Amino acid sequence: MKIRTRTILSIWIFIIALSFVVRCLPSLIYRPYWTEYIINIALAIVALMGTLMNRKQTPIKVVDVFFLLTPWMFLTGSVNVKFAFYVVATILCYFLIQNNGDSIKAIKYPYLVFAIITSLVTWLSFVNPSYYISHILTMFPEGSSLTYSFLNKNMHHGFTNHYSRNALYITIALMLLFCLIICKRKFNKKIVYPLFIFFFATTLLVAKRGPALALIVSFFAVLVLKEPSIGKKVRKSFKFIAIGVALFFILYFSVPGVRNMINRILIPSEGGDITSSRSYLWGVAWSMFKSKPLLGHGWGSYLLAMTGSTFQGAHNDYLQYLAETGIVGFTFFLIRDISALILTYRAFKKVRGSEHNGSKLQYWLTLSLVFQVFFLTYSMTGMPHFAYEQYGLYTILCGYGIGQYKILRANKE
Repeated sequence: MKIRTRTILSIWIFIIALSFVVRCLPSLIYRPYWTEYIINIALAIVALMGTLMNRKQTPIKVVDVFFLLTPWMFLTGSVNVKFAFYVVATILCYFLIQNNGDSIKAIKYPYLVFAIITSLVTWLSFVNPSYYISHILTMFPEGSSLTYSFLNKNMHHGFTNHYSRNALYITIALMLLFCLIICKRKFNKKIVYPLFIFFFATTLLVAKRGPALALIVSFFAVLVLKEPSIGKKVRKSFKFIAIGVALFFILYFSVPGVRNMINRILIPSEGGDITSSRSYLWGVAWSMFKSKPLLGHGWGSYLLAMTGSTFQGAHNDYLQYLAETGIVGFTFFLIRDISALILTYRAFKKVRGSEHNGSKLQYWLTLSLVFQVFFLTYSMTGMPHFAYEQYGLYTILCGYGIGQYKILRANKE
């Protein structure tokens, strides 16, 4: 019986995305907990076997070797088992998706559905916080005490255990809809536009600065890159900016979370720190780097240095890489990530024209580019490289972009 690789890979990608969105409460679908690993391993084996049976393979490039060697970091120190599992799993998916690009579409469904759920819960926590605390928050006992403090500051967790993670899931849904709109894919305007506005308003309500700013940067960058003429760039960019500004002002005067987010961006704390203590975290990472600049202190060493603190990372992936892996590791990851971005852009450039509007290829390459720009921008103030649900999605979308670049280049030759 012939293995339908594309179908199996689509199912596996769907399961991976589902695992990522229930990361805060895996018991919703995985009972007992080890079934999460068994299901992923089984689907990975079948998908790999099907791909190996296919004689047509995309050529290996240097950037592929960098992704393949990524797990070397685990040998330098301690690592969370689940993080290591999904890093390895999504690296395998990175290679499989290059030969089965159409399977990527399965990734969007869990994110869109979960974004709707967590957005509704977010507004529930805003409208009726007492009900949220007594009926929803109790489902996440490990983060409830921290959540109380954030709720008091008008920062909303939705159906997750942290407001930054809530913001991430909603911004991914915004990217899916944004690319649908600018690529002019067929969609129901009566559903997509209100849903986009709903997600955008919820992102502001969550009051997480980093993802919101990174999202704006990624949207604007890709809008500018997509349109070949300067006039169209200005007009299209102005249209989105005008809508965004109008919506922002409405929400600013009606939703406390939005005012809170802007105040956190513009107004320093009592000690004059506008970075919400990130400057201290960055200082620790920089001191660690200076003490062992070549190879760093090993993977996971930053968390050990911050033992007893509520902070889980440096909130700047680049500084944390310097602290834990030194110049060698930092250069490795920088070359890998920039190479993936460049190759994805080269593929995107070939299909960005209006003659490709509405095509699946343009849509998914645009999404890959948007997410990579977002991910690398957010890495300056967040920890996406150190959260498997973000890092895993990034790896898969890089694989798609690089794979399509290889295919487009081969077809041209």
